Amino acid sequence: MDARAGGVGVSSIQEINQLPREMAEGLYARLVPDDLLSRFAIDPETLKGPEGTRLVRITAPADKPWARVEVRSSTEDRDPALLVDVDRSPTRGRRATASTAIPKDATPSSARCRATSTRRSAPGTTGSRRGR
Repeated sequence: MDARAGGVGVSSIQEINQLPREMAEGLYARLVPDDLLSRFAIDPETLKGPEGTRLVRITAPADKPWARVEVRSSTEDRDPALLVDVDRSPTRGRRATASTAIPKDATPSSARCRATSTRRSAPGTTGSRRGR
């Protein structure tokens, strides 16, 4: 995906947030690793789990320059297995901070650990690591 949000003519987080909800959610859903969707049996189109409940929550207010993506293994989980905050800092460019509560070999019922990573991109770029 290029700096213009995949050719839809937007170049900022707030402009993405102002897109129709389905389109904005489709863009932010790309931040969820495929292996995590597979592990929790989440449909990448509907973002729902096997029971038909939505396990990926995307918060992207149209009037704000930030977004949040939360992934849970079930609706009963208090804490998300993956939390991604996307925002824009005037001095640091666009930033996505991801926090995960699961190790790579974990299943939804196994013990959890916590790791945090930050990925920053230069101003004018999206920092996207892949396209779908």
